[in-house]
Amino acid sequence: MFSDIQSESDWRFSGSVEAAIDVSNNTKDTQKLHAKGDITAETLQWRHNFKSEWRYETEGDVTKRNTIEGHYNLDYLISEHWLLRQEDFFQEDRLGYHIRNYYAALGPGYRFWGIGRDKLDFVVTYNHFWLDSQIFTYQLNAWAATLNYKQYWFGGDLETYADLQIAFPDIPTVDYISNSTLGLKYLLTEYLYLSFKYDFNETESANGNTKDNSYTLGLGVNF
Repeated sequence: MFSDIQSESDWRFSGSVEAAIDVSNNTKDTQKLHAKGDITAETLQWRHNFKSEWRYETEGDVTKRNTIEGHYNLDYLISEHWLLRQEDFFQEDRLGYHIRNYYAALGPGYRFWGIGRDKLDFVVTYNHFWLDSQIFTYQLNAWAATLNYKQYWFGGDLETYADLQIAFPDIPTVDYISNSTLGLKYLLTEYLYLSFKYDFNETESANGNTKDNSYTLGLGVNF
């Protein structure tokens, strides 16, 4: 016989895997492939989250994009609202000079709410960046503010989420770097879902403003 009451040390696991393809029959014959996965393991005091993504884009016979990235968060929940976060990020651009970006971050956070699967976290971290390629290596530091939001509606059939971050590097040539993700997930069956995701990235520097945005419609599986 098994007890219906879980102890405070019990781990809870959740995650998803999804894929998307966009084929446009235009003069450039554009094809976009996108796959991602994430897994979360948590107790009442610890929360591990790992995300990975792969993006591949071609125009005709020319590869325009081929990037992979991984994102790991470790949260220690000090109290009902306060937490300490350690964060690691890796991205590799496999075109041209194989540019790699890394950063490690540490800082406090505040959970405005976190009932069940819903959450709203605000975290401030001090980040150290490494930029590495075949022709140069560069390092810099930055303060960053991050907002993580997730909300379930209609008994869990619809999920809205957002991950927003803005970083202020300690170099005069870059004012800020922002990364934003907004998304929806609609549950088709107990495990299968349809997703829509919008990514927006912006860098403000002495050389001007650089923006990049993308839309993704995919099919995924929860576990």
